[in-house]
This record gives sequence, structure tokens and C-alpha cells, in this order.
Amino acid sequence: MADAHSCAALARPCSGPSPQTSRERRTDSHPRALAPSAAVVIHGAKDFRLVESEGIATFTALQRRGVPSEMLYLPGENHHCLNPQNSVVWHETVMRWIKSWTE
Repeated sequence: MADAHSCAALARPCSGPSPQTSRERRTDSHPRALAPSAAVVIHGAKDFRLVESEGIATFTALQRRGVPSEMLYLPGENHHCLNPQNSVVWHETVMRWIKSWTE
């Protein structure tokens, strides 16, 4: 039977057996992966692995679920932050985020 908490996180009805394998429990697409927790979404516009809408959609979904979240959008970066100035912004954002959720 499906976990009621995971169904609520998806905001849609679900049914069926809960996954039994550890791989399924760790899969991002599984409802448990959507359990509310703080998140920072960082996305570069030149990332060929994920289109811009994927990062924006992830951030929007977190916001709509009431998950404390923030988005850092770097229009000049790809999957890796290579510009020194953007790298400073990236690190400051990540360190501030970690500090705010671990104190």
C-alpha cells in the first residue's frame, strides 16, 4: 500500500505497493524523493543536460508545495560554474544556504 505522506506530497491520488528495493527508495522520481525539505536550485542557462524550464519547474514545484526553497539562475554558465565572479556568487549562495539550515 502506498505511503499516504508520499501521496500528499504529489498532490494527486496514488495507489499500489511501496517500492521494496533500495534503488527505488533513492530514485528522484519516486514520491518519497519529493518529501518536503529545504532546497536550493542552481541552474545555468547554457547547461545542455537540462533545459532552463527544468530548473524553473523544480523550483516552482517546491514553492507550490510550501517547501523552503531558493533559486540561483546563472545565465552565463553551463553545468559547471566556470566564471570566477559567478563562482563566488555560487559559493556564497550555497554556504549561506547551508548555514541558514544548520544553525
